[in-house]
This record gives sequence, C-alpha cells and structure tokens, in this order.
Amino acid sequence: MTELLAPAGSFTALKAALANGADAIYLGGKTFSARAYADNFTLEEITEAVKLAHFWHAKVYVALNTLISDEEMVSAVFYAAELYRAGVDAIIIQDLGLLAMLRQALPELELHASTQMGVHNAPGCNLLAGLGVSRVILSRELSLSDMAAVRGATKVGLETFVHGALCICFSGQCLFSSMVGGRSGNRGRCAQPCRLAYRLVNEFGEPMISQQPGAYLLSPRDLFGYEKLERLYDLHLDAWKIEGRMKKPEYVAVVTDVYRRALDELEQSNRLNANTESLRRLLQVFNRDISHGYWEGNPGSSLMSYTRPNNRGLLAGRVVGKEDGRIKVKLSQPLSLGDMLELWVSSGSRETLSVDKMIIAGQAAEKAEPGQTVVLDAAAGREGDRVFKIFDAPLIKAARESFTDFPLKPLHFTIDARLGQPLRLQARDEDGFSAEMQSEYIVAEAVSSISDMTSVRVQLGRLGGSGYTLGEVKGQLDKNVMLPSSVLNKARRAVVDELLHQRQSRDQRAFDQMRFAQAVKSNTLPSRRTLPA
Repeated sequence: MTELLAPAGSFTALKAALANGADAIYLGGKTFSARAYADNFTLEEITEAVKLAHFWHAKVYVALNTLISDEEMVSAVFYAAELYRAGVDAIIIQDLGLLAMLRQALPELELHASTQMGVHNAPGCNLLAGLGVSRVILSRELSLSDMAAVRGATKVGLETFVHGALCICFSGQCLFSSMVGGRSGNRGRCAQPCRLAYRLVNEFGEPMISQQPGAYLLSPRDLFGYEKLERLYDLHLDAWKIEGRMKKPEYVAVVTDVYRRALDELEQSNRLNANTESLRRLLQVFNRDISHGYWEGNPGSSLMSYTRPNNRGLLAGRVVGKEDGRIKVKLSQPLSLGDMLELWVSSGSRETLSVDKMIIAGQAAEKAEPGQTVVLDAAAGREGDRVFKIFDAPLIKAARESFTDFPLKPLHFTIDARLGQPLRLQARDEDGFSAEMQSEYIVAEAVSSISDMTSVRVQLGRLGGSGYTLGEVKGQLDKNVMLPSSVLNKARRAVVDELLHQRQSRDQRAFDQMRFAQAVKSNTLPSRRTLPA
C-alpha cells in the first residue's frame, strides 16, 4: 500500500493531518531542520506528537535534513538518539557524514534519504540502501518514466512529492539564499530569493530581453499531482509526500483530505474519478498556478509563475459594470460572506476586498452561485477586470472544524458491582489494549441515591484529554447499590492511566548504550573500502 505522508510545522497542523487521514507525518525539531522558520517542535512536543500519531496508527518522521558541520556532528547524533527513544519511526537526513555516524552508533534507527541528496537513479538508490537507508525521497526532477525505471531496478523504499511548492534549484540544493541574504537553504534558513522580483540585464544594466514575461523570473508554479494520480499509483511507490511544513493547518487539512480520498479510491479500484470539487478545493486553498513538474519531461517555461510568487486563488468572475459607485461582478465561482477577493484591475495593480456585504437583485445575500451577478462594496475596478477569490470562508471553516473537533477512540467498560464485593472495572479499546482494577471500596446497599447504569455511564464518560470517548458499558450491577462518584472516578482514572501507560511503553525504545557511547567517542567515519562497489 502507498503511504500518504503529510507535513506538520506545528502541533495544530499535526492534528489537521491526522484528522484528515494521513498515514504518516513529517516534522522538524528546533535544530537541524530544513524549515527553520516553521514553528517546529521541541523534543517534548515530538514525544507528544509520537504518542498522538501512534494512537491513530500513524507514523512520525523527523527531518534532520540540513548539512551538519564537524562541530555539530556529536550533537546531531545525540539528538537522533533522543528521537529514537521518543519512538520516532524514522529520521530524514541529507548529510552523508551523519548517515555514517548513525549507522555505527544507532543501527536500530530507520533512516530516509532526503530529496536534498539529489538521488535520481537506481545506482544512487542502491548505494544508499547498502549504507543502511531504508527509503529514498527521489529528486523532484524525475519524470514518471524515470521513476518507473528506478522502481524496477531497486528494492529500497521510494517516496516522491505529489503536491506543493517547487524550488527553482535542483532538489532543494540552493546556494542562492546564502549568496544574496546570508541565510543558507542547506542549513534550514532559506530566505526564498526565488520569490522576489528581478530584471534580466547584462553587465551594463541593460535589458537582455525586449519584454520580460513577468517580474518573477525565478518563481516556479506549485506541483499539482491530483490529475496524474492514476499514473503515479501505477509506479508502486512506497509513499506520496505533500509539501508544506510552512503552511497553515487549514491547508494541511484540505490537501490531506483530498489526497486521502483519492488514494483510497485507487486502492479499491485502481481508478480515480477526478471530480471538480476536489480540484476546486486544492486550487482554492493555495496555488501559485499549477504544474506537473518534470513528470512529462522538461517543462520549460511552463514550470514558472512569472506574474506572481504567492497565492493567486481562483478566478471568481469579472466586473461587468458599476452601480452607485460599487462594482457588479458576474460570478464563475460560488461566493459567501467572509470570503476575500482580489481585483486584478486594468492598471496592473491588485486590490484586496473583504466580502462583508453583497447584493443580488437589490436584496442582501449571504451566498451567491456561479452565473449570478452580485454588487460589492468596492470602488476600484472597471468592466472586464478579473476577480479572484483568495480566501474561501466555508472551505476554511470546514477544514478548521475537522481538527478542532478532533476524533476520539471509543473505550468500552465492563463493570462488576455486587453487594458486599469489591468494585471491579475493566476497560478495553479497539486496538487491543485492556486494563482492569479492583477497588478497595466494598459495594454497599444504597441509603439514599441508588446507582444504575445511567449514572455509571455519566462518571465513566468523563474521559476528557485521554483521546478516548465513551463506548459500550456493560456488566453486573446489583439492584439498590450505591457507587459514589469519587469511587467511580478513581476507578476510571486507574484503568485509563494503565491503558495510556501501555501505549507509551510500546513507543519507548532502548538501545545498546555502550556501543552508542563508543561509536560517538571514536567519532570516525567508514573508510572508502567499506562502501559498496
């Protein structure tokens, strides 16, 4: 099965990915991460992220994908060991020295080769497999036929990006940021100089082309894999990766949900009935215009977004006139109060408009459908100007609700409350974990308030913060018994704490401390003679 791998630049984005069906999450710590300007995670937060992800049968991969200096190497190895202890399923690395050190010091840790290694053929994959890498994240410059050839010539796990931002440089190995801004992309501090405006001039400052296609000569479009998913699925890759550790949780929610549904459909029938609503959601949540990257070969200028480096939204309609100083727009997309629009006025400038009020046929409206003409409070704009929707309020609201109301697992209880006997309580979840306890409390006959299954359910249902919700409650409850709330609460906490302890114990890992210490102390790398031929 193909794994759907989603980004998380914050804990909220992690929840968004999990709630919308990600099989695995990739994230970065506060150090050695190629997205240093994302919120990122402390070691304690990574531990909590692993607990939550594993609770929902998802994996966590941590990016240690910057280049490591000699002075940092020991710290990076110790940090990787802490990640392993926390239960992280793999780390993503770029530095070959770190790879060599980790194979000596911590061979139990699963390693994935970052796309920034630039691996683009089967010999490269097989070399890394021989060095202990279990998965290679392929260079983004490969065509679909290239990927098929690599898949047929290697047994190592293969992963590819299917959606999100593209770099103008080869596989993210960029020196431009460090040259113009003193911030190295290979050290996680990319200043994104490719998204800035430029003029192409010669050494005398004279234009080299008569008319530039736009101001943003180095800004690529976004990779958009939805329309090619059937062909990608046929490649039998191990994972599809969504780019976006710098994106908001709502973006992660929308994109993960669309690709989750598509992947499920492909796994059921090997076919995907691409639908316009899924396409609309992907384009609406963020796009710099779309590209299929290098999947069909060298895309040439069609790779580039020359006219703007940021979200362009979706064409929502055109200005068809004015009414009392306000613009009239004929819609090609639905519109709701709370949406944000951008008017591309004839002068070439952009005007942003918040849809706080709209009029249809003289009446105030909350929603409008394609084909309708709406009057909006904006003075700018002339007939023929295009209007783009850059923020879709209902889409973002639904995305936010998906992870705000985070799903919970049902927890089933069996109670045994017989007069004159200790109270017994058992709990089990749907992952096979179970716990039981016997209370010191001896079940007594009720004096005033009689306990029944309804009152028992109320106390057992107080599971806030545990990740569980109340499932089935059954068992033996004698008539006319009294079960104090304090006793039931204590029993519930005991079995839930034991279940959570079992889950945490499963995630915790140990390793050979003596071997680790000796490997780090020696701080030696393998000689060339030990590398595979």
